[in-house]
Amino acid sequence: MRYPKNMRDFAKRQKLGRHLLPFIGDWLSAKHFGLIRDALLDDEDVEVAFEARFQPANAFQSEAGKESKEVVKWRTTKGYYAFGVTNRQRLIYAHWRPFHHTVESIRFDRMTDVKISTSVFMGRTRVGTLEDDFYLYYFSGTIKRIGKVLQTVAFEKRVVEFE
Repeated sequence: MRYPKNMRDFAKRQKLGRHLLPFIGDWLSAKHFGLIRDALLDDEDVEVAFEARFQPANAFQSEAGKESKEVVKWRTTKGYYAFGVTNRQRLIYAHWRPFHHTVESIRFDRMTDVKISTSVFMGRTRVGTLEDDFYLYYFSGTIKRIGKVLQTVAFEKRVVEFE
């Protein structure tokens, strides 16, 4: 997939997350996925696309080095990122804001750990890399699917096949 609309539709069709803001959620999703399209190399395509809430792990560290219990706010534009797993073994994630865009990528071999933690309704996945760790938050069923995709990427160094 090379087009933002296709990436957004793939994520919705496979139940891999979407932006929860009413009215402008689809527009923001297209903006996030548009940044991923711009970050692709010439011969690179997105195989799996998804959306989730993103937080760096150091945002949840207290001064004593323990994780703090911070509540995630869902109905906001802050923190929603688009993710793309490419055929060139990269995980690209992007967040669009006016006048300040964030696009980063991680090679599959730099990912060290993926831990899935769910409750009745919500869940999170902690992704460990050689540089820094980050959390992805969404509903439990979706976070389980996203976590399985990322575990396959991190440990088997391959992309999960979808229909």
